[in-house]
Amino acid sequence: MKINKFFVKRFRTFFLIMMVPTLVIFSVFVGFMGQEFNNTLITQGQNSLKGIQTNFDLVVRNAVYQQNLMTSDNKMMLSLKKLIISGGSYDYSDGVFLDDLQTALRSVIYSHSYIDSIYIYLDGYDDFFTSTQTGLAKLADYYDKDWNKYYVKDTNMHSQWIVKRTVSQYSYEPAQPVLTVFQRMSSTNGVIVVNINEEKLINIFNSIVTDPEESAFILDENYAMILSNRGNAGPAALIGTGFFKKQQAAGKTDFTKLSGQWIMVGKEKYLLSCSNYPESQIYFVTLISGKSLLNQYKDFIANFIIIFAIDLVVVFLLTYITTKRNFKQIDYMIDVFGRAEQGLVTEFPKKRKQDEYDVIMNNVIGLFLKTTQMNKVLVERQHSLEVAELTALQLQINPYFLLNTLQTMDLEATKMLGPSTLNEIIQNLSDILKYALGDPSKPVSLREELAYLKEYVSIQKYRFGDKFIVYYEVDNELLDYHVFRLMLQPLLENSILHGVRALQGTGFIKIKVIRRGAFLYIRTIDNGVGLTHSEVEALYAQINDAKSRSIGLTNVNRRLTLEYGNECGLHIHSKKDVGMCISFTVPLQ
Repeated sequence: MKINKFFVKRFRTFFLIMMVPTLVIFSVFVGFMGQEFNNTLITQGQNSLKGIQTNFDLVVRNAVYQQNLMTSDNKMMLSLKKLIISGGSYDYSDGVFLDDLQTALRSVIYSHSYIDSIYIYLDGYDDFFTSTQTGLAKLADYYDKDWNKYYVKDTNMHSQWIVKRTVSQYSYEPAQPVLTVFQRMSSTNGVIVVNINEEKLINIFNSIVTDPEESAFILDENYAMILSNRGNAGPAALIGTGFFKKQQAAGKTDFTKLSGQWIMVGKEKYLLSCSNYPESQIYFVTLISGKSLLNQYKDFIANFIIIFAIDLVVVFLLTYITTKRNFKQIDYMIDVFGRAEQGLVTEFPKKRKQDEYDVIMNNVIGLFLKTTQMNKVLVERQHSLEVAELTALQLQINPYFLLNTLQTMDLEATKMLGPSTLNEIIQNLSDILKYALGDPSKPVSLREELAYLKEYVSIQKYRFGDKFIVYYEVDNELLDYHVFRLMLQPLLENSILHGVRALQGTGFIKIKVIRRGAFLYIRTIDNGVGLTHSEVEALYAQINDAKSRSIGLTNVNRRLTLEYGNECGLHIHSKKDVGMCISFTVPLQ
């Protein structure tokens, strides 16, 4: 259960670590690619408009060409008028011009498959010239005379305009939709009519507009739909019902300014591309559905889904591997701790992984070893304290017993012998012992220390006689500074017993105390037998050994270093057969 909980938690963490950057990158790319896709669709719409307008322009230019041909060649115009007036009779030269005209019209039809026919009509006559085999046709008898109604209706005198209508050559044939382009003649009253097959024109539009989500339209000057390449499918149903006309009524009159923008047509968004064709008072419009933009995203989204799936697999594998490895390490650590509690040692695995758990194990084991060592030291120290406490209790009993005994001996000696040297020795010894039993934590003055030192010298004088002489070189101004008890006695005792006693004659010992800055500088100097270099090193080792059983110099050195620091410890200088100097410093207090 726990491993499942940790697995889910770690999976969520890894998932966020990997997916957040992926989603951020995806979002950035969506914005960037969305702009690119939008620009691509805008370019697509503009290119479609350009292609449609170019093809349509060819039709218009043909009509203009015919108009220019008629108006620039007066002889051909006269021949045409003569043919219409005469009802079909003309001379040879007129016939040549008319044949040339019919050939020119037919060449336009043959070169442009979407043009069904071309008419040339002069105002006020019942006949007109056609590109068909009949050549000259009577308006009343011709199967297609509906165009003349649109021509007569144009009271605005447009130079060029387009009308959508239907034509049926035979009564049994269904009517065919055509776009009729009217081009007025400039030098005479008449019109050139070009009939365009709507179905073939739509096929041309579809060859240009290849996107199934894109629709192309031709609108008249009132934004009514003339032609759509999708018939009534898609947005054409709304366009055909006057969508743009309603927008015009709402105040949006210039749709060319909306070109390249997304607009709502019904319930769907479309990218609008629009351009006007002022010569014919028409508009070319393309609408690209928002579905096309979504189609552009399909490949991109598919790639993202693949990346997302790969990320999920990687996250799952990473979570599984790391969770399994971590729980294996945790089990190992629990085993190590359990064995350690039992006092057993666990061997490190042969293949160690340099990871965070290895660092933790090293630290824990190091801490365990240090703790074990500290516990051992504490046990030894506790034992030493217990021994020291027992020894101290024993030492507290013996000195007071000796002091009381010495005082009793002094009284008995006085009773038996009266005042004597023995009384003086006993009294000096009692004073020294009483001084030694004082509170060791309370310092004494240098004056007091020297006074009891002199009593010690007196006792030693009774023992050794004139074997040594002690000199004191102490500044009087230093006598009131504090030192600890029995600081000088062990040094003097060392000079007597190990220095001057072995001499043949009298030895000399100097006690020197001077001031050096903020310290008392104290030395004991003798001219005894001295020590060799190796003996000095051995003495240093002895006084610095905490376990040494020597209580003289070792005791003094230990007390000095504990009280004042290692720099205030004993310094020994000696030369064989010359003497010895032991010195130390004490802060002024």
